Parts: sequence; structure tokens; C-alpha cells
Amino acid sequence: EVTKGLDNYELDRSSRPILDFVDDFSTWYVRRSRDRFKSSVNSGEFTDAQKVAERTRKDAEKIKDRNFALETTRFVLEELSKLMAPFMPFLAEDIWQKVQVDTTPNEEFENDSVHLQKWTEAEKVDTEILEQMQKARDIVSMALEARAKEGIKVRQPLRELKVKSGKWKVDDKQLVQIIKDEVNVKEIVFEKGEEEKVELDTEITPELKAEGNYRELLRNIQKLRKEKQLVPSNIVDLIIETNDEGRRLVEKFQDNLKKVAGVKEIKFEEAPATNEIKIGDLTFKFLMLK
Repeated sequence: EVTKGLDNYELDRSSRPILDFVDDFSTWYVRRSRDRFKSSVNSGEFTDAQKVAERTRKDAEKIKDRNFALETTRFVLEELSKLMAPFMPFLAEDIWQKVQVDTTPNEEFENDSVHLQKWTEAEKVDTEILEQMQKARDIVSMALEARAKEGIKVRQPLRELKVKSGKWKVDDKQLVQIIKDEVNVKEIVFEKGEEEKVELDTEITPELKAEGNYRELLRNIQKLRKEKQLVPSNIVDLIIETNDEGRRLVEKFQDNLKKVAGVKEIKFEEAPATNEIKIGDLTFKFLMLK
């Protein structure tokens, strides 16, 4: 579309797909890949040789997946900068320079500037997977709208999402998992129906409530990391002051908390009131040590 628009001197037609792509790339792919971008691996402290080998294997897989995500992002940004070059030459050049791995100019200076690159030729796309992904995103959009009407935050897990439609069946297991993650439900059931609609099971059991409280707690810890300008590779110790019920909540989810929030050790001690939050009837005070 960009090439066709430029060939016909239709700047509005050629630039619009770039805006749409940037929105999709940033709000969907990059957001969903944040955990994959994290560079740290937690090898743990094991003495058993089998456990050490298993953790090493998992760490290697995690690093491989992280590198694949970073390489994919770099490729996309390079191609995007080429498409942007005729419209926003300075911004395109800035993006190009920042994603170059080898900054040493070669003899032909082919990597020195985005404006010296060959124009990208469009390739065939997998229309089936694109259609499946669009179905998944449509389901997510309707489910989130249903959540909003019920006044239930996305961080609060729900048991089930029913999708009623004659054409909305999503067969790919990875896409089904994406829907679960985005809508924050445990199960998805596809049923035939005359009209396209979704139904959420809004009953919140004690187990789901506890998980929702934990997600709110995790959000605040991540917010504190951001305020301290920490990067994913910065591992911290966390001091938490709370009551017995709050401690049980943290202990129940502490493995996930350490993994997601980059925490090495959690201690339950007195903490200053500068970082205090309330989640329902629970109160937490934090102290983060780098």
C-alpha cells in the first residue's frame, strides 16, 4: 500500500498504513513481548545436578526466545525506518542508527544511512494467520468491553469466557492463549450462535479474588521499579510490611513475583510509609533495595 501510494503520488494513501502499523506494533506486539525482552535469568541455588541441568536448559530457552524477540523487533524497526524515510527523513534516520548492531562503516557505506538502503519489496503474507489474529483481537475487544460494562478490572481474573458465533472459532492454540492472557480468563468456550457476542462468567471466587489482589500488588511493585528507573536486568531485594493475611498472599505468589518483578529476596520487616498501598482490606508498605 505504501509503495502503490507513492508511485501514484497519493501521500495520504501511502502514509496511512504506516500510522496503523505503528499503532499495532506498539500497542500489541511490543506490549505483549515485554517479558520476552527481559535480559535476566534466574539460575537459582540448586545442589542437585539434575535440577541444575533442568534450570540451565530453561534459561537457555529463555535467552533464545529473548534474542529472537529482539532480532524480530530490530528487523521490523529497520524496515519501518525505510518506509518512513520519504515522509519523516530525520526520524527515520534516528531509528535506523539506533538499531544498528555494527556501527563500523564498511567500504561501501551501505549501513551508514537509511537513505542509502534499497526500497523494501513487498512479500506474500500468510492471510490465514492474519485472519485468525484479527478474529482473536475482535474477541479480545468485545470481551474487554464486557468487562468494562460490569466494572471489573482486567487485573481481576475470571473463570470463563464464552464466545458465541458461527465464524469466530479460533483454532490456533497460541492465539487462544493470547485471548486468555489479554482478557485474563482461565478458560474459553466457543459455541455456535446466530449473532457474534461474548459472555463473561463474572463470579469471583476467593481464589480468583486472591489472584486479583496479587496482580494489583505486582502492578504497584512494577510501578515502584519504574519510579526508581530500574531496567529489567536490575535484580532487587524487597522488604514488605503487612499483616498476616497480606503475608500469606505474598507467600502464595512469591515465585511468580520474584520472576516477573526481578526480585531476589523478599523479607517481611518494617518499611517506611512512603510507599504504602491499600488493596481491599490489605495494606502493604514497601522498601526496594538494589
